[in-house]
Amino acid sequence: MSAPLPQPRLEASWPAAVDRVTPFCHGSSVLPLPGGDVLAAWFGGSWEARTDTGIYLARLVSGQASWSAPEQVVAPQGHAHGNAVLALHPDGTVYLFYFRSYGSWCDDGRSFYRTSSDLGRSWSAECALGGPAGLLVKNKPCVLGGRFLLPVYDEVHWRCGLAIGDRHGWTVHTDIGAPDLEVIQGAVVQAADASLHLLMRSRSGAVCDSVSTDGGHRWSEAFALEVPNPNSGLDAVSLPGGRFLMVHNPAREVIFDILDPTARDGRYPLVVSRSDDGGKSWHTVCTLEEGPGEFSYPAAALGPDGALHITYTYQRRGIRYVRIPDPTLL
Repeated sequence: MSAPLPQPRLEASWPAAVDRVTPFCHGSSVLPLPGGDVLAAWFGGSWEARTDTGIYLARLVSGQASWSAPEQVVAPQGHAHGNAVLALHPDGTVYLFYFRSYGSWCDDGRSFYRTSSDLGRSWSAECALGGPAGLLVKNKPCVLGGRFLLPVYDEVHWRCGLAIGDRHGWTVHTDIGAPDLEVIQGAVVQAADASLHLLMRSRSGAVCDSVSTDGGHRWSEAFALEVPNPNSGLDAVSLPGGRFLMVHNPAREVIFDILDPTARDGRYPLVVSRSDDGGKSWHTVCTLEEGPGEFSYPAAALGPDGALHITYTYQRRGIRYVRIPDPTLL
């Protein structure tokens, strides 16, 4: 009998709950930076879809045990905001994407971004991402050929797509889905054969996938995997060698009213699952939260040192951060 694999070490802290600057926090993103600092961003206010929600940012300085006090980097100005997404371009520019509602939540809004040339210490003026009204973001982009492939989605028609480009221009499409599946909030991972997979939240009770073999220009019809999903967000990363790690809620109860606080019981446990065969099969390798409660909307990113960084919503009162120094042990 082979020896058991060593258990991965988990390191956790609380970037958004330090001062409780807002009673509600959700929709986070995490970005490990060159030099060892880590950024976390999220939206916060009195509750989701309310006009006092803005975008907040905190920094974990390399070698420090505590996060900086959260700072508001996008003010509400009478509009609801949602789903911050951080990304590092190959040219060293940090991007902060987010959504702003101009009417009915998710229906009439637009996605925007700001850039930083000093690793998140100061930010440019706001730029529009483009695309149709109601276009939202949730997960980080991947980089191919020096350009971002940023997952986007339409929560009116429940379809996914990509914004391809950078600050010099974007091409946006939302044509990834299937006639019998409602999907949003894709996460892009690259397999060992260079194919791309878009792993998606759905209303079908399962994680869905779509595959591209031409660098993200054309995608297969979405199909359901044998991985439960309770209509809750997920994120994923590609490990060296083509293995995938996905952070998700493997519950079977499907949640339909995401704005109803009583409808959140399905968003636990929160686990990390691994696929060794290009996304065909998955098995749980680590449990981050057992529940009950809401532990949802994870964001995951690999750092320059190979560590896996994860943030997620903790009971909608804060954003929790977990670092796994060696995810290859998972």
